[in-house]
Order: sequence, then C-alpha cells, then structure tokens
Amino acid sequence: MTATREAILEAELPIVDPHHHLWDRPTEILKDLPPSDHGFMDIIKRVPRYLLDELLADLRSGHDVRATVYLECGAMYRADGPEVLRAVGEIEFVNGVAAMTASGLYGPVRACAGIAISTVALPVNFSPDFGDHCAPIVTSARPRPPPDIDLRKLSAPPRSSTQVR
Repeated sequence: MTATREAILEAELPIVDPHHHLWDRPTEILKDLPPSDHGFMDIIKRVPRYLLDELLADLRSGHDVRATVYLECGAMYRADGPEVLRAVGEIEFVNGVAAMTASGLYGPVRACAGIAISTVALPVNFSPDFGDHCAPIVTSARPRPPPDIDLRKLSAPPRSSTQVR
C-alpha cells in the first residue's frame, strides 16, 4: 500500500500482524466527504479498496505472517435494520474474510484470526452467535474477567466470547 519498501529483517520469524483494516469505499461516496484531519481518511481516499486480495499481497512481502487481527474501521455496516445493530455488519463481513482464509485456499495465513472492535458501536451485552467458526472477538470497552474464568466455557458458543487471549 505504500510506495517505500523497507528491508525484511528476520524473514523466518513467525508474525501475527496485530492491526489491520479492510474497506471498500466507492469513489462517488469519497468525493462528497468533508475534509478530515484523520490520517486514515487520507489513506482511504488514496486507496478506496483494500480487501483480502490487497491484504494478502502485503502479507506476502517477505515476512512470515501467520495470522492477523482486524481492528474496526466502520466498514460494511448494515444499510438497514435496527440502528443499534448496523455495526454488526462489520463483524459479519470480517468473519467472512476469516472463513475464507481458514479454508486454506489462500495459503497458510489466517487473516482476521481475531477481531478487535469497540463496544461503543455495539448494543450493551451484545454477544454474536456465529457458531463454532467465528473469529475471536475482542472488545475494548468491556472489563476483562478474572484470570481464573474462561469465558469460552460459559454459555456463549465457542470462540464467540470477548476474552482477550
């Protein structure tokens, strides 16, 4: 995504990329946005589409990236339905990308193996139920449980809890 390339250091070192985003913003929408002082908006205007293909190209730049953690960026909110649930569209979208790479069809990397999202965008006590194959969702506004409590063993479906690992 950037024009400058840095030398690859320790190419054999396995890495989990702890912070990336995915988005697709039609240029018609971008041209009508007001000016922003947030650097991410500058990136989106310069690169309006950054999805799995673009991420994989970056991940194959020479490092041994084994997995990634997606951080929310307001992508793919639901267009309709209850306002309070529209942000769930981003989780659904990213979980779909996680499922794509979990298939092994895109090589050994597991993109979006974790999803980090703030609870500000979600309803109180929201707990998604995407079944056993959901990427772990980490929220930044909920308190962590005591260390002796494993949320995965509670009533929520496996891997859909909000435990930080």
